[in-house]
Amino acid sequence: MKNKNPYIQLCNHIAQNIKQKENDLLEETRAIFQPGFIKKEGFFVMEGDIPDKLAFITNGLMKIFIVDLDGNEWVTHFSAENMFCSSYYAYLNQTESEMYIQAMEDTEYLYILQNVYNQLIHTSLEWSNNARIFTEKLYAESAKREQALLKLKGEERYQQFKHEHREIFDRIPQKDIASYIGLTPVSLSRIRKRLG
Repeated sequence: MKNKNPYIQLCNHIAQNIKQKENDLLEETRAIFQPGFIKKEGFFVMEGDIPDKLAFITNGLMKIFIVDLDGNEWVTHFSAENMFCSSYYAYLNQTESEMYIQAMEDTEYLYILQNVYNQLIHTSLEWSNNARIFTEKLYAESAKREQALLKLKGEERYQQFKHEHREIFDRIPQKDIASYIGLTPVSLSRIRKRLG
């Protein structure tokens, strides 16, 4: 999945929402997005941080999770290639993050600083539209996951996750899949044995 030019990768992604000439878009993204790298198991955001970066992953995989009062880790989202990643509410509002973002693999990304992003979405209709689409996708995914947790049996949640995340399924440890779909690792292991 590694792309020799991450800026072209980013432009190809956002060009779906922004009607702009390819050369102009490439020039603009080069000016406002900076390259970043995080090693496997490193943290992009820690609980309590005030995040100032929105990342576009060009190569790698990160997970977003919260830790409850008993110290249990609950995964809420996975971000892989061609996806944006941030503790988005805290990023937009410049408040302390209530979640962690950790690299599950060595991860390369391009990032935009919050003050630059904020100015961009308030001065450009196209970028504002892109931000709206991104936010809608996040909301839709969150709502779908919430409904699955409330309405589907464990086996159905596992099957749905496997189908909807097939591109990254084999890259995610079973304990993190279990956490995401609201099961214990033991329960997930039983389901997998039943399914063969």
